[in-house]
Amino acid sequence: MKRPARWDFIHVFRLRGLVIATAAVGIALILAGQGGYALGVTLGTGLFVLNALFLYEGGRSLLRSPAGSKVRVIAAASSAGRLLFLGMALAFAAQLGRAVLIGSCVAILAAQLHLHLPIIRRRATAR
Repeated sequence: MKRPARWDFIHVFRLRGLVIATAAVGIALILAGQGGYALGVTLGTGLFVLNALFLYEGGRSLLRSPAGSKVRVIAAASSAGRLLFLGMALAFAAQLGRAVLIGSCVAILAAQLHLHLPIIRRRATAR
């Protein structure tokens, strides 16, 4: 039986561990009285998941497109669209406060590191 596409998405971007880790960090920040940072971590994690979903669905649609279509134009437009979306969302986070913006940026950075951690470990052990 084939798994649904959403499970592939969760596995490819390693979202299960990411959500568990950021939930623990968010709870710790709330207990420490840093609600703004906790909101930022939650917002940043959500932004990473949405950006990854846009990337995954864009890649799936590009792989299904015919060879003669304008694949490069579609890829460039979707990349610019994801960047614009992320910039607008972080601008919104900045309006909520400095702590929310810093928490969002740190969560996005941590999510990227979590995504690439297996590659970093492989390269470190290969040396």
